[in-house]
Amino acid sequence: MQIVTAKMTENRIREIEEKWPQTKGKALYLKHLKGCELTRSEAITAHCYSCGGGENEPCGVASCVLYPYSHLNASQDVKYTAETPSRAPLSN
Repeated sequence: MQIVTAKMTENRIREIEEKWPQTKGKALYLKHLKGCELTRSEAITAHCYSCGGGENEPCGVASCVLYPYSHLNASQDVKYTAETPSRAPLSN
């Protein structure tokens, strides 16, 4: 297991600021890396930005637990039933 140091986080922040595209989620992901709190919606957006490497492409990772809530969800009509309680929509 790798321990993340402050220097590693600083380097990651600098890399994202300089090289990653300016798309939805970048500011939120940087906010997270700097230790700020995010709302649930902001955290999902930041995670999707990070997972996609900064690209704003439709998400095809249907096995991700956040897939139904992602703004990049390729099929916004995903429905979950009582047979899939771990994927039940979160209530606000």
